Amino acid sequence: MNKKKPTLKGSLTFRLLVMVFEVLLFILALIVCLSIVLLQSGQLAIESRRTHPGFIVLIVFAISLLITMTVSFFVSRHFLNPIRKISKAMQKISHGDFDVALDDSDAEGEISDLINNFNIMARDLKKIEILKKDFVDNVSHEFKTPISAISGYATLLADETITAEERKKYTKNLTTSVSALNMLLENILRISQLENDASSLQKNEFSLDEQIRQAVLSLEKAWSDKNLELDIEMDELTVSGYEQFTKHVWINLISNAIKFSNYGGKIDISLKKHDTYAVFSVTDYGIGIKPEELNKIFDKFYQADNSHSKQGNGLGLALVKKICHLNGYSVSVKSTYGQGSTFQVEIPLS
Repeated sequence: MNKKKPTLKGSLTFRLLVMVFEVLLFILALIVCLSIVLLQSGQLAIESRRTHPGFIVLIVFAISLLITMTVSFFVSRHFLNPIRKISKAMQKISHGDFDVALDDSDAEGEISDLINNFNIMARDLKKIEILKKDFVDNVSHEFKTPISAISGYATLLADETITAEERKKYTKNLTTSVSALNMLLENILRISQLENDASSLQKNEFSLDEQIRQAVLSLEKAWSDKNLELDIEMDELTVSGYEQFTKHVWINLISNAIKFSNYGGKIDISLKKHDTYAVFSVTDYGIGIKPEELNKIFDKFYQADNSHSKQGNGLGLALVKKICHLNGYSVSVKSTYGQGSTFQVEIPLS
């Protein structure tokens, strides 16, 4: 909804002053006209015995008061109606109904500003409510497993009879569960922000190939532990986008390739620049994805059967899709079950 620029003519203060001036001018003109008529007819003469001048003034005052009250009544209805609408809308918001939007097409000046600011407030409150509901739903759905694991390992570690080797094992598993919980929380917050408050984000220019290299380096321990060979080939490319979120696309896709690769396998990572677009791709030669699961893997909280034994929470690819959509990228996947998968992100260069 476009906000109207306040003008002097549309100002509430200006209109009220004009209204008061017009009413006073009307009363004054009425008094003058009536006085002239009475004087011409001889009714207002001091020597008149039939009509005392005070009585004439009282009549004029009464008429003026009646006119003023009538005008004030209609003016007050005109100016107070929008405020009454806002009051009713606020009552709806207080009862949890945030689908409220007031029409400001007939409003001007301060009233238009008031309605616009109210609509902004209602939209922001709705975003917060959606964010809260989404977060609570996700927490109740996904936090149970890592929290139960943390509780279980903490109980085992409290047992003084366990061996040093067992204690080391439980500590490692506890750390893994905490990391999984932390990753889940971060992904939920990122997705909720992207879904409900994307308008507040700012784009900037950054080196895409350098960002991808940093993503690969941040995952060095993961691919080193699996003794993976990385074949990296990237063109230099500067793009405009949401840099703080875009890096999570490459981290998620490369970490998935590492996760589902066989020990000692290979991963191909490339960034190729074309005339009007660029393509990022990451290919693993691991377990692949079943055909019936390909159209579901970008859904929030969906996990393929072959991933249940791996670390993950079904949010990584949903986050990838959301960030790509936000930047105007398109993401796709090709996979042969048992042979590996290729994820591609097409990046417009316009």
